[in-house]
Amino acid sequence: MSEPTCNPFLGAAQFDEATLPDIWQKTHVIARAWIDLWESNDLEYERSVLDRTTRQTLNPIREIEKVDWHALCTAAGMTVYGAIALSWCKDAELPQVWEGWLASGFPLKPLPEFERPARFINPALLPQTTKLTGLLEAFNNKYQDSPTTYSLAISAAIAALKEPLDFDMTPEQMAKASPQIASFLKSRMLQKPDRTAEEDTLIETWTKTIKGTEFDVWEGI
Repeated sequence: MSEPTCNPFLGAAQFDEATLPDIWQKTHVIARAWIDLWESNDLEYERSVLDRTTRQTLNPIREIEKVDWHALCTAAGMTVYGAIALSWCKDAELPQVWEGWLASGFPLKPLPEFERPARFINPALLPQTTKLTGLLEAFNNKYQDSPTTYSLAISAAIAALKEPLDFDMTPEQMAKASPQIASFLKSRMLQKPDRTAEEDTLIETWTKTIKGTEFDVWEGI
């Protein structure tokens, strides 16, 4: 039997029978399901399945021009997942990802539900290092005129790390971190099994920097 000539998807870009709106919608539905799993008895396994499905869902975007994906997100309303998906387009650049993230209004804090989008940014675009100096150097000359973008970029790069952050800077340098970056530095420092007295003092400094801001996720704990 021949293909029907009245195919309603005729003319639409399709990837394994999924259109761009399908990819957008599925990515967001999975993200909502991931958040709704708080009461699950097998939280880690179920979330890992959803994460794997998200990566599979985003894979076709490698064939898409960023201008086409951006147009879809603009029409639908820019979201954080629309922004991070942009990083997988074949001509993707990080500045557009940060621009979309900030436009979405989605906050980035050192909590799993807020860090999740950062972990889906195309790693090929992120600094290939676990050293704090390496992360800072990668973005220092790019976002000097936008402290907000700079703090987001550094924090997202930290959130995306699969290995522990290497605190290879002096305490004096790290003590000057902005509230958002300080919150991620504090989060990662708290994960260190053996801390020095100097590192505990840094945590106290960051706590004061963060206090009263939206990044104080430890308030009341």
